[in-house]
Parts: sequence; structure tokens; C-alpha cells
Amino acid sequence: MQKETFRIQELDCAEECNLLTKALKGRPGIQRLDFDILNRQMHVTYDSSVTDSGKILEMIRSTGMRGALQKGAPEVLTFWQKHGRLILCIASGTFLFIGFILHLLSPNKIIDAGGLDPNFEFPPFIVAFFYVLAMMTGGWFVAPKALASAKRFSPDMNVLMFVAVIGAIAIGQMLEGAAVIFLFSLALLLESWSVDRARRAISALLDLSPTLALVKQNGDLIEKKVEDVAIGEKVLVRPGEKIPLDGEVVAGSSSVNQAPITGESMPVSKKIGDLIFAGT
Repeated sequence: MQKETFRIQELDCAEECNLLTKALKGRPGIQRLDFDILNRQMHVTYDSSVTDSGKILEMIRSTGMRGALQKGAPEVLTFWQKHGRLILCIASGTFLFIGFILHLLSPNKIIDAGGLDPNFEFPPFIVAFFYVLAMMTGGWFVAPKALASAKRFSPDMNVLMFVAVIGAIAIGQMLEGAAVIFLFSLALLLESWSVDRARRAISALLDLSPTLALVKQNGDLIEKKVEDVAIGEKVLVRPGEKIPLDGEVVAGSSSVNQAPITGESMPVSKKIGDLIFAGT
């Protein structure tokens, strides 16, 4: 068995996890999938005699998401990877606004801007052009996921969104179609921002934690990297030091400042059997 980590830029919520699970789970050689949304990572345990990382990357791309095998330090994101969603969302809103204003200035006036006139089918060409641009830019990151879900006959909210947009176009409600896709892209942008904010907060907490721990082995104290400390090993924490790992007190007692984790303003007394947290 082999385990590898894949970085997936679009991995922001449970929806993407479900999409990837449907695409990979049960495929030949795939044994286990674990997701780390905060770090945009998917850990795959697989039988290397049956499949390989290249085939797994193809499965990831079949979902409309971009994946890369992560080795060592995380890759540096390009400008487009960092800001592409924001740029396209702003562009979609701008095109929608321009189209709506032009529609208001058209001879059909405001009643036709929403397609309320029973004789109204499509807005003038130039207005329709801006509405289409709004749909294209707003749906740029949604379309690949919707197409991938449709191919697997596994409809999700991305598919439903495109069905709604296509339906709006079919009945001449191009304003509604453009508005729906813009609002959906805005919601995805806000979701991405909230996850990024959580990532930064957790990263800041991890920076507070020591990188080394004093482990007691056979009566001696050995300094280890925290990632090398095994579950069940005993770690010595001296007065004034930060706790390197989450754990349970097995000897001694003290007061611990848990403000970085829980926000408590006063130190908390800890005794045998109490839980303690890394970074406090």
C-alpha cells in the first residue's frame, strides 16, 4: 500500500469532498480517502500495483478540479489561482450591471428588463451580449464541476444552477439567468474567503506551538520533533514552557493559559486526568 497527498486548489467545502469521493471511491486500487479542507489536501491510500498517482490525477481532473501531487513544501500559487475567482466575480457583476442599465435605456423600458412583457422574448443584441458575458464569467469555475457531475448522472447544486440558467435563457429571462449565476459565484467567493480566513487563523495557532518536545523514554529525556512523537509517549513540560502537543496530564499539576485556544481570560488549573492543548 502507498499513501500520497494531492493538493486540490478548489477544495473548499464538503461539496468538493463528496464530488471527489464519488469519482475515486470504489475505483480499482483505491483503498482510502482522507480530506484536509483547511490545507486543500486529499490523502489517498492505494495499491500501487493496481493504480498510480497519474491515474489518480486523471480521476481528480474528471471532477472539474485541478490536482497536483504534493511533495515537500506546498506549491506557490499563481496570481490567477489566488485572485481568479474574485476577478471573474467582479467581471460578472460588472457585465450584469452594464447590461441592466442598457436594458433600462432601451425602448422597452424597465418592464422588459425583467422579461415581464408577454411579448418579450430576448433583449436587444448588445444587452444580450453583456448578459451572456455575465453568465460566462460567473460560471467559469462552476461549469467544469457541473459538467463532471452531469457525466456521472450525479446532479448537485452546480448542475441545478446551470439548469436554472439554461431555463431562464430558454424563456427569455436573460436578466434572471445572469443574476442567478452572478449571485452563485458571489456565494462561492464568500465561502472561499471564509475558509481562507479559518486557514489563516489555524495556521497562526500552529505557529504558537513548539516544534520540539521533551519525551521521556527509559528514564531519559529525549528531544524530538513534535511530528515524531508517538501516541502514548510521555512528554515533559516545564513551568513557563508552551505545551507542544494535545494530550492528557498523567503527573503533576499547573495553571495553563488557554486564551489562544478557548479565549478564556484567566489561566485554567490542570491536574491529573485533565486534557491540555498544544500551543497553550
